[in-house]
Amino acid sequence: MGAWERLKRELPDGWEPLTVQRTAYKRALGEVRFRNAIASLEAIDPDADHVTPTLYYGAGIAAQMGLTAYLLERGFDDHWCARNVGLRITTALDWANAAGLNHANPSICRLAIVLTPYWKWRRFWKSEILRSADCGFRPGDVHAIIDNLLDHICNATGFEYPVADSPRREQL
Repeated sequence: MGAWERLKRELPDGWEPLTVQRTAYKRALGEVRFRNAIASLEAIDPDADHVTPTLYYGAGIAAQMGLTAYLLERGFDDHWCARNVGLRITTALDWANAAGLNHANPSICRLAIVLTPYWKWRRFWKSEILRSADCGFRPGDVHAIIDNLLDHICNATGFEYPVADSPRREQL
């Protein structure tokens, strides 16, 4: 058995091959998604008293939109991302870093684990475990980590980031 055959046996069921091709359409779609990530970040109150499931859910949306905006700009297909990345921030971060983002900040890695998959924070908001879980983050930390991620994506893609003078960006 050849190397390719052995590799194919290790791939998950339903795995789709990836073709990366940069286009103006994908870049434009990425820019729209990046603006939506910024809007989601702006909805997070960094001065809130405590972290809530709603805050984590919003942070998950902002991170996922930012990371998939980066992947789109790099030429990934939106449908491929939806099927293979889904709502998993850890997977999106892995693919983005593999595609050249190189954002291995320990804070975003920890937060990505907490957020993945981010739908859990909306679906199980009544769960005592999730409602009481701060996971070691404060609202300002979550905001700053996502802000830092979006700033890094902005620098890597050239997407416009209108809140570039955020003082929180320097904290992490």
